[in-house]
Amino acid sequence: MSSQRIIVLGSGASLSSKDRDNTSLAFDTPSGILLIDCASNPYRQLLLAGLDPNRLFAVFLTHQHPDHVYGFPSLVHHFIMARRSSTLAVYANFPTLRVAASLLNAFGLRAEFLRFFKIPEEKNYTLLESEDFSLITAPVRHVVPTIALRINSKLNSSSFVYSSDTGPCPELVALAKEADILVHECSVSRPSQGHTTPAQAAQLAESCGVKKLILLHFWPTMDMEKVYEEASQHFKGEIILAHDFMEVEL
Repeated sequence: MSSQRIIVLGSGASLSSKDRDNTSLAFDTPSGILLIDCASNPYRQLLLAGLDPNRLFAVFLTHQHPDHVYGFPSLVHHFIMARRSSTLAVYANFPTLRVAASLLNAFGLRAEFLRFFKIPEEKNYTLLESEDFSLITAPVRHVVPTIALRINSKLNSSSFVYSSDTGPCPELVALAKEADILVHECSVSRPSQGHTTPAQAAQLAESCGVKKLILLHFWPTMDMEKVYEEASQHFKGEIILAHDFMEVEL
C-alpha cells in the first residue's frame, strides 16, 4: 500500500444509536495503523473495516470521557489473547493516561507490549515524525483536558485535522489552517460549552481555508438534512456527513 486513508470506525456521539457507534478513527498508512480514540470493541471494529489489528502501532486517546476510552481495556485484552509481542504505543494527556491505566488495573490486565507517552499541553506540538507522516497536537476547549491532532502526509503533501470534542477555539483554528481535510465534531444543535454546532464547525472550516469538512460525533436526534443545510450556509467547500466505516483517501 502506497496511499493513506482515514477510516471512520464510529461517527456517533456519547449516546450511540443502531446506525452510529461512538466516534473513533483509524489512520491507515504504509507503516501501520494509528487508532484515534478507543470506543466499542476496537479489535472487531478494525476487522469489520477490513484492517489487520496486528498492523496497529499506536493508540491516540484525545480525552478521558468514557465514549473515547472505554474500549481500551478490551483492545488490550484482545491483544493479550492474540499473544501480541510487538510494542503498542499509547499517546494521551496526563489525565487520560491516568484513566487508561486505571481501566487496565480494574480488569487486572498486564501487557508488556504497552508503552505510554504523555502529550504536553502545548500548541502545535510535534508528537511524531515518521517516513510517512508527521503528527502535531494542540489542546482544545472541551469540559475536560482534550487534545486535537493534525497529520501531515509525507507521501502526497496532504493533511487532515481531527478536532476531537471541543467548542470553537483559536487553538484549533491555528492547528487546522490550510488543511486539506478537517474532521470536526458536530454534537449539538445550539451553542453549548465544549461542543460545536454545524454552523460553528462550518464557520471555523471557512476561516481556516480547509478544502473539505467532514462532520461526525452526531447526537442521535440530530436531523442530518438540517445539519448539512446549516453547515452549507457557512462553508463553501465540500461537506461530508460521516457514517460508520466510511473511508477517505488523503
